Amino acid sequence: MYFLFAPPETLGDGVLLAWLAFWTVAARLTFTFFIIPWNAIAAEFSDDYVERTSIITYRYMVGWAGGLAFTFFTWSFLFPNTEEYPAGQLNPEYYSTFGLIVCGLCILWALVSAYGTRKEIAYLQQPVNPTPPFSLKRAFDEVILALKSANFRLIFVIFLMFSGLAGVGGVFDIYMNTYFWEFTPDELRWFVLAVFGAIAAFATVPALQRLIDKHTLLQWFLAAYMVLAIMKVCFRFWDVWPENGDPMLLYLLVIHASAMTYLITTCGIMFGSMMADLMDEQELATGRRQEGVFSSAISLSAKATSSLGLVIGGFLLDYVISFPTRAALGSVDDQTLFLLAFNDGVAIPALFFIPIFLMSKMTMTRSRLVEIQLALAERRQLSLAQSKKLSQDAIRNFSRD
Repeated sequence: MYFLFAPPETLGDGVLLAWLAFWTVAARLTFTFFIIPWNAIAAEFSDDYVERTSIITYRYMVGWAGGLAFTFFTWSFLFPNTEEYPAGQLNPEYYSTFGLIVCGLCILWALVSAYGTRKEIAYLQQPVNPTPPFSLKRAFDEVILALKSANFRLIFVIFLMFSGLAGVGGVFDIYMNTYFWEFTPDELRWFVLAVFGAIAAFATVPALQRLIDKHTLLQWFLAAYMVLAIMKVCFRFWDVWPENGDPMLLYLLVIHASAMTYLITTCGIMFGSMMADLMDEQELATGRRQEGVFSSAISLSAKATSSLGLVIGGFLLDYVISFPTRAALGSVDDQTLFLLAFNDGVAIPALFFIPIFLMSKMTMTRSRLVEIQLALAERRQLSLAQSKKLSQDAIRNFSRD
């Protein structure tokens, strides 16, 4: 990860592209070895419909706390403004230090998270039948088996689109904040106050989830997220927001970011909790839980489409928006800024309509999960009874011999 932010200065364009491609793939591949089991294990901590949501909520809570603390630290200390770079985030000299710190924190947090779950190993579900050895054919068969689940196919496609759209939007963030809204690092650091939106999500999700099914809640909140994302830029086009440089603009956009954070955090929690429910459904249908397969498929879709989103975002910047390279503050013309804002704030968010529509096709409900878990409990008891009987028969036969 460090090498992504600290390429040698002497590299030409072609070699630089190869450098970035190699280290991007390497970083994502190594992270995959952690994130797949990290996601898969969540489904094994509880069988309860509501408690699963609480577990995912705690995960998000810790993630938000660490992420926002680092964001505040970054904008406050890592990207100071200078005379040459009034917007410190445009100074290339700071990024090698940024990359080193990010790399160290990722390694540390992965180790802490893995070590902290060791005591739960004894309580995790164990396979009743022997697990067959790994092979490429078996891996392929497992993926095909997982994709036979209609609900999982829907979740897979929904997350595929969501990650792709988020990847495109991520390309535009620094350009929007720097050139469209004209925020400095001193102002950007205050967006960490959006953590109050996450806190509100952590506080309200348990109550909401007791009243509303997960996929319905996810659908409603994703729709609200889409509307708020479009309103943010449209309010500038309609002269609703104060002018750039007015302190009130920062206050209002921090409030807006808090609302967006509340919605997207709730969506993320619901998504993680729904994945655990689908694994129960898969076990009933096939006899296999496939936590690892589900997690790896979702992880692959997120990485592949978010990477594709970055490519699409770069294409839009170069060939649709025609954004100038190394542009100074205040030097970008109004037409270019309009195209930047329209793509980031209207065209891309509007495409969230597709995953919102697909979410309405989900069939996993609270009552359906109860039926599934009752059937699984009966099957497990029968399997254990049969295993016990076989063991007793083997002991008796051995005694006779």
